[in-house]
Amino acid sequence: MNPDARNALPERWLPKLCSKLSGAQSVEDVHTILDEFAASWLSDNQVEGVLRQLLDATEHKHLLELVLAYGSWSRRLSAWLLKSFPKNSVDEFQSSIHSEILERLSRFFFSLPCAFEREQQLFLSEAKFQVERIPRVLKYMIDIVLGEPDVIVDVQKPDSNGLKGRRSHQKKLRKMLKQQQQELSRLGITDPKSKEEASINVSVLLKTLERTFKQYLELLREPEIYSKTQSVSVGLDYPDTSNHEAGNGKPADITPMAASLYFESASVFGDWHILISARAIRDLRDARRSDAKFFRIVMKKIIELSNGRFSDDNHKRLNGPDVGFPIFEAKMIRDSRLVYQIDCVPVYEGNFERQVIKLFEICTHAQIDKRFWDSMGYQLFSMKGEEYRDRCTFGRQPHQKGDDVVSPASFHPLEYEVSENEIIPEVPKEHRDQIHSLLILDKFVPLSKEMLKSILVDLDVSHVFDVSPREKEIIEHPKSCYVIGRSGTGKTMTMLFKMLGIERAYAQQSESLSIARPRQVFVTQSRVLATRVEEAFSKLMASLAATNKSKEELEELAEQQKLSGLYDVDDDVTWKAGLPKKFSLLQDEHFPLFLTFDRLCQLLEGDIGNAMGVTGKSTRTVITYEIFLEQYWPHFPEHLTKNLNPALVYSEVLGVIKGSEESLSHQARYLDLKAYTNFSSRTQRVFAKQRGRVYLLFQTYMKQKRLRGEFDKAERTHRILKAFDPPGDIPGTKIDYLYVDEAQDNLLIDAILLRSLCRNPNGLFWAGDTAQTIAIGSSFRFDELKAVLYRFEQRREQLEGKKATSQSELRTFQLSVNYRSHGGIVRCATAVIELITHFWPETIDRLAPEQGLVDGVKPVFYGSSETNKADYKQFLSENSGERIEFGARQCILVRNEAAKAELQNEVGDIGLILTLYESKGLEFDDVLLYRFFEDSIVDSKQWSVVLNLVEAPPGHAIYAPCFDEERHAGICSELKFLYVAITRAKKKLWIKLWDSKGYIDCVTGGEIPQSNDKAPQSGGRAPQTSGTVPRYGDVPQSGGHIPRSGDNPPPSLYQLAEKSNDEE
Repeated sequence: MNPDARNALPERWLPKLCSKLSGAQSVEDVHTILDEFAASWLSDNQVEGVLRQLLDATEHKHLLELVLAYGSWSRRLSAWLLKSFPKNSVDEFQSSIHSEILERLSRFFFSLPCAFEREQQLFLSEAKFQVERIPRVLKYMIDIVLGEPDVIVDVQKPDSNGLKGRRSHQKKLRKMLKQQQQELSRLGITDPKSKEEASINVSVLLKTLERTFKQYLELLREPEIYSKTQSVSVGLDYPDTSNHEAGNGKPADITPMAASLYFESASVFGDWHILISARAIRDLRDARRSDAKFFRIVMKKIIELSNGRFSDDNHKRLNGPDVGFPIFEAKMIRDSRLVYQIDCVPVYEGNFERQVIKLFEICTHAQIDKRFWDSMGYQLFSMKGEEYRDRCTFGRQPHQKGDDVVSPASFHPLEYEVSENEIIPEVPKEHRDQIHSLLILDKFVPLSKEMLKSILVDLDVSHVFDVSPREKEIIEHPKSCYVIGRSGTGKTMTMLFKMLGIERAYAQQSESLSIARPRQVFVTQSRVLATRVEEAFSKLMASLAATNKSKEELEELAEQQKLSGLYDVDDDVTWKAGLPKKFSLLQDEHFPLFLTFDRLCQLLEGDIGNAMGVTGKSTRTVITYEIFLEQYWPHFPEHLTKNLNPALVYSEVLGVIKGSEESLSHQARYLDLKAYTNFSSRTQRVFAKQRGRVYLLFQTYMKQKRLRGEFDKAERTHRILKAFDPPGDIPGTKIDYLYVDEAQDNLLIDAILLRSLCRNPNGLFWAGDTAQTIAIGSSFRFDELKAVLYRFEQRREQLEGKKATSQSELRTFQLSVNYRSHGGIVRCATAVIELITHFWPETIDRLAPEQGLVDGVKPVFYGSSETNKADYKQFLSENSGERIEFGARQCILVRNEAAKAELQNEVGDIGLILTLYESKGLEFDDVLLYRFFEDSIVDSKQWSVVLNLVEAPPGHAIYAPCFDEERHAGICSELKFLYVAITRAKKKLWIKLWDSKGYIDCVTGGEIPQSNDKAPQSGGRAPQTSGTVPRYGDVPQSGGHIPRSGDNPPPSLYQLAEKSNDEE
């Protein structure tokens, strides 16, 4: 540039700078251009002019942010902005360029497609609130200083409009005052009592904005954020993902902001957020359909509560004063009532907890059972303790004397604990089932604009429901993670909500930025689970799609729903589009994608061609465990198979010899005898002393497999990995976010293949529980998975060199609260876990003990001498006429397809019968476990080993064989099957188990006690159904009743003990 340019006015060279930046084609171009026009040329008097031209530049929408983020320009401009920031004058701030830039940076960061750290997300959320609200509050303060406050007036002073006008004026003033009070509280200041206090508040608020401004400028200079700023500023964002070579380079960088799952309340509601139970949603829908006038009355009362207008009529304590936690009723017309509580919950839009109103039900006064609500109060107190109660009952003073308007309070997050010294009455048995249904099974949903729209037009869709602080932390975690938790703890639900958050963030950010749709893929081994999760996601997406639809469009959709009985997501949500035959042909419209691992492999095989030996229409059979057991095992030499469990041998062959990470380093893609013999016995102990024998079986298996022309799943994975070696050579565009559910059901080489498909090292979500490893062939713990994937990342970064995107440290989350089953079932399941942990500690990940929040009935044994078809029909077929969101109320679980066919042959096609593997991830009100022990391949002598942990009754002795790790290894797998079966039940479980610890009720003859399947709600109300998506993976429910005595009883552990004593 000409040296004279240094002395030229900015007005002369700044347009040239803007023009050059708009034409930049690379990051290097940007650096060169900005270096050519050095910021050091600017005097203090010239800086504001430069900023104004950058602010007003129309050639490119993010030019200001780009310049503020770069090197010497950032330092020079930031120094002037902070030095000259108005610190005392409101008028000066409001008319300054600082105010404009602050607002612009707030909008810029909120829409920037960058994976912010959690602390950054929390700052941006709070900063956005400050930038939007403080200018309004500043005006309020300066009015007080000038003696002309808009809302501080004598509300009793008459006006010229008479009594009616005066009341209206007073009402408006109170509403304005309430809004101001809430804003002051959130900003950490008090309502000023004098002009001096108002002046102090002005200085405090301007100082807050100055700090926010400084943090914004510092954030712009963060390397990752600066890189993304360059991309969106000069059109350097990642190439079109439809391009193969370029598409695998960088992920679609969508920021899953914490606010992405925050749905705004309708404009008529106040600052008290309303969470509404599934039961109350049903009540509202019924009122909307049958009595429009009553519906309006109910909504008016809810609006009144949401605005914090508590009175004796709408805030009357329902339960006794001595009960640990208060429940309230709000009177409406005649004897109609709203029943609710004040709760304190974490919020998606910030790192704090906030008071909310949880609406339980809409009922009549006669239907209210105060004893039930006493029990509810005791239950709520017992769950979280005194600190939780104090937060929920904390009440701020009304804004002025005589007013009844109260604002919700906010608190820092806290882990609640119940003191051991607290004496809490036991909840009566007759109330436990309804409390469990209302607090745990029914999900509380924010009464948002979307929810209200769906109720008004009678459209049945699912909505994001209230979650625990731990679950919220997982959903908002911006990087890769492992989530380990026992059954029903919310693993799949957190995946589902995280996927929805990213989809919603994409929808929000794509309005202002040109960005590719994120390619999200959910993978699991179970076809049933993949289907159910996809259905659940579609309903959540339907609620998201409803946001921008008119009332007429929604009414049309509701009418279609009534006619078809189903709700198909509209045309603009295309995630259900048919799939191509090749992975490389997947397009953005196919995502999010829900697949089984088998289906994913088929897509990849489509790109390989004939790598699997497929020619024309001929196919080769994949060897399942059933094929192995029925067609291979009987033909192996008897001296090799004697006393060996075929399932464990199959798992050793696939999981260790052929499916371990070490197998990848062998030319044959399986361990040779030496490598297998030297394989770590710490992680694989089952056949540590018999590896030579097992390897001979493996060689026999391989020979027979070649003769039969078949292949197993380990061989398929190896061939795909080999075809795409190195891993970066995957055809087509890689995915951006990978969610692997039930990860323990995969081989370790499967995990490597899945990781190879994701181009984003910070977009991985692995969830599972090794207590539920019932897919025969898999045998690893999460520590092994972590080690394998860590080594994969090291190799990837070495191969990619400087271009490699580093993986942030993977965080491991543990979930321990069961949101499916009540305490009676959870304690029984925990007893099974204790057995596994005691005898086979290396086969299971150690987690915190599983918790059930509400107690319930113990599992029950029942049985008779013969199968009774009528009993099964009663159990499965009698439809109560209710619509249940997913799944049958009752289900019979059997071991395998053979047992399923046998039972169906005996009793006919009368209802839902699933194998244990098909039931993975699903849940039912009531479960009958059919012939679990009778169909076990493990004999009673081996089962007797668990009696080592059974306490004998006084005066009795129990013989138990000495534990032998190899001989009793089959029991470990059996107990994992048993754990999965037990934890499918939400309310009732029928099975014959040991009872030395009092974990089950045993019925030894006659009729089984009838279940309270239609137990009345408070006041005898009929049960209601959920309108929300379940925690995860229920199946379509058909209704039904409880079985009576019927099936042949499976041999119980009592019988094993008796048999052992007889043998002794």
